[in-house]
Amino acid sequence: MYNFAFFLKTYRGDYDRAMRLLESFSIHNIERLPLYLACPKEDISLFAEKKYENVSVIAEETISIDVFIEDEKWSKGYLNQEIFKLAFWELGLAKNYMCIDSDALFIRDFIKRDFMYDDEYPYTILIEDNELHSDKLYNAIYWDGRLDWLKKIEDEVDFHPYRLLTCHGFQIFSAEALENFKKFFLDEKSLTYKDIIRIAPFEFTWYNLWVQKTNCIPIHFCEPLFKTFHLKQHHINALMNDMRIADWARGYIGIVVNSNYGVGNGEYDDYSIYNAYNCEIPSRIIKLNFRFYRKLKRGLLLRRLRGVVRLVRERKDKRNNSDI
Repeated sequence: MYNFAFFLKTYRGDYDRAMRLLESFSIHNIERLPLYLACPKEDISLFAEKKYENVSVIAEETISIDVFIEDEKWSKGYLNQEIFKLAFWELGLAKNYMCIDSDALFIRDFIKRDFMYDDEYPYTILIEDNELHSDKLYNAIYWDGRLDWLKKIEDEVDFHPYRLLTCHGFQIFSAEALENFKKFFLDEKSLTYKDIIRIAPFEFTWYNLWVQKTNCIPIHFCEPLFKTFHLKQHHINALMNDMRIADWARGYIGIVVNSNYGVGNGEYDDYSIYNAYNCEIPSRIIKLNFRFYRKLKRGLLLRRLRGVVRLVRERKDKRNNSDI
């Protein structure tokens, strides 16, 4: 059993994104940490074709077969990947594991110390998301709905903190904490992973609230290790501010452009991001805004250039006057 590993749940529909992720993983994995890729058994041969060092491909059916066939509100793929993330520890392959998604990209070298506080316990990623709460667009479209789901989890685990601390993704799971959750919550209430995901499909908040309530493992706080662009507007704004991968790498190990709206596999430098539909804002509006931002940027550069020319002329005139 590994002390630490990565866990990726994917399928053939995300093949290109997963391969891009594994390529970045291979480049930046300087300590050769293991990664387990789980996919449907019929997809194993596809993902096993290209060999990556320290990457093992396993059938998701070995993790759990108690999964969704359909659901009225969510896609079965979205729901089932949450079950697999929560249940992976039961295979006994890793004591701690970080859940990553196919639309992620590692952007700098990483080591185990980035994820583990010590040899036994991982960092726990917990934030209030005040930046998103204060964001007008995200708050208007997503905040209240997401909060309603999270309150259902609070009610189920009987834990109502004044400050709700959780994360959107890329949590580092402790098998010890998950075993405690299963034994003292799921089993005592005769619930399955499928049952709790049906109640609220936010697997990381189930874990995060239980760990905070019980202190079943020491909590060593950590900010998100992956920069996530939740909305295409955030992506555009970052690009217009000249933020590039090298800039994000100073603070993050990886970057995620949400594949629900990302074009070109959600690549960070893809300026065609506005072509997809998201947030109930027509793409033509996003496109006009994008062009407007570019004009503003060109105008700023032109004004700076004119200022430099004016300064040079003033200095030249000053020198000429002093020579008279």
